[in-house]
Amino acid sequence: MAITFVRTSLLGGPASPLNDVITPDAGNCVVMKYNFQTTGSCVVATVTDSQSNNWQQAVASVGDGTGLFSEIWYALNVKAGFTVVTTTLTATGLVEALDRQSEYSGVATVYSAVDATNSHVNTATLAHTVGAITPTREVILVGGICYRPAGGSPSLDAGNGYTQFGANPDTGGGGILCLSAYKDIASGAQESSWTLGAVATGVGMQVSLHGPLVSVPTIILPRRMHSRRTSW
Repeated sequence: MAITFVRTSLLGGPASPLNDVITPDAGNCVVMKYNFQTTGSCVVATVTDSQSNNWQQAVASVGDGTGLFSEIWYALNVKAGFTVVTTTLTATGLVEALDRQSEYSGVATVYSAVDATNSHVNTATLAHTVGAITPTREVILVGGICYRPAGGSPSLDAGNGYTQFGANPDTGGGGILCLSAYKDIASGAQESSWTLGAVATGVGMQVSLHGPLVSVPTIILPRRMHSRRTSW
């Protein structure tokens, strides 16, 4: 079964806890990319939901030194239907929270199927490179950047094959912009990178979602019967 992007939505709010509503399909993977603007600091303390799904942190909080912070959480094999995701923050001077949730089918249901790739912080043009990877099965890279604009909005390098969520960067009106995207990668050696320009300062990160291992049926051959001749 191939990994398939299902849906995405922009969530968030100005205070902790954040109560975000999602309606996933049964058995899918949901990724929450959190982006915060503060006058101090912000980390996600806990993520729980009304369906008792198991949320795990994929990429720990990273800041840019000016009050922007991002991190990524996810849940595998989720239950279907109306779900309230409650995110408790440890924050000082929280101005704005933008949460981009995205949902995928076909992701392996074991937690080793999600790998955090490198986070990246830059104060100029942000080039985010995963580097050479050789997946043995299909993966999807999910990531984004939280940034302050500098004379324009960043754009994904289309040559790298990323699909952006929405035609424009996410904004909640608080002064920061967020751009999120995903990329489907088949098995085999590939170089995976993206470039986001026109950024005064920003935080970029992504995770890798693995498809299930392809099971190869074991063929058991019948034992060969040997006759033993006895001489008298």
